[in-house]
Amino acid sequence: MVELRGTHQTGHSMRVRSSYIDNSSNDTVNSTTHGPWKYFTFTT
Repeated sequence: MVELRGTHQTGHSMRVRSSYIDNSSNDTVNSTTHGPWKYFTFTT
């Protein structure tokens, strides 16, 4: 879950993506992977 907080000007854009890093959990089976960027634009 991602929560964007704060007050921003209308039209302000942000982006977020998920990542799985195999080294951080001692995982030796799965590979590091990154999801696509998701873009958000504040409208109110």
